[in-house]
Amino acid sequence: MVTAPAPAAPLDSGRLVSDVADKLREIVSGSARPETARAFGFKLKPFSDAFAGRTVESITPPELISWRAKIAKSYKPWTANGYIVAARRLGALAVELGLIKAWPVNLLKTVPLGETKSKAWTPEQISNFIKILAKKNETFARMFRLQFLAAMRPFSVPELIREKGEWTEEGVFALERSKTERQTGERVRVCLSPAALAELEAIRKLGNAPKSGPMYRQAVQRAGGPAPHALRHSAATALAKLGVADETIETALGHSMSRVKRTYRPANYQAAREALAKLAELVPGIPSR
Repeated sequence: MVTAPAPAAPLDSGRLVSDVADKLREIVSGSARPETARAFGFKLKPFSDAFAGRTVESITPPELISWRAKIAKSYKPWTANGYIVAARRLGALAVELGLIKAWPVNLLKTVPLGETKSKAWTPEQISNFIKILAKKNETFARMFRLQFLAAMRPFSVPELIREKGEWTEEGVFALERSKTERQTGERVRVCLSPAALAELEAIRKLGNAPKSGPMYRQAVQRAGGPAPHALRHSAATALAKLGVADETIETALGHSMSRVKRTYRPANYQAAREALAKLAELVPGIPSR
């Protein structure tokens, strides 16, 4: 992102002296090219429809908050999350340019990730589903719990089980390949709490885990579960309600955001592990047979 020069023009000047702000104006007006919008995390149509004919300067924080909440209720979790991140980026830019003194919205606690059309499951729902799934296939049930405990993408679960990557420090596994690496050049680190490590060991002992992400995803959906990716949002929501800091949650998720490299600091890995350990208390393990 292009940084704004300092000092920024005051709000009442009717203009923003920043290349970034010019791009945002294009997005708001609907004249931006799709690649410009994608670079800033915006989807063109919903944002343009909501603020048609408006200037960036005229959009107030309350309006943006209201728009973000509406988007969160209208789209699938992973889509809504993109819009929410876009809203936060716009708010952060407004602070950077001196338009407002502070952006008062806490992303994860105001609009918890996953609270969209009931796509994210509560810990109670996850526990109940695991009990049902365990009767049919213990391996899939344990994989489902492991994914929740580590807030992983579904396709990363088989990669972790087969150790497609390397352990970089205690309880931290760097995946050999991931979506985030393609976007940022930084490999995703999966942070595993002691409970998650125990679940991983139990799965390996069973020895019949699927070899690919699609196989795991299809098995869960055939059993009547949610789209497995929603477990990431369920985990993020649960952590937010437990009072875990946003940056720690982002580290645990391995978010593919522009600041992912700054978030990936060794000190944060262990903080993420400690936070994820709380999830084990919400979703009990499967009794060993």
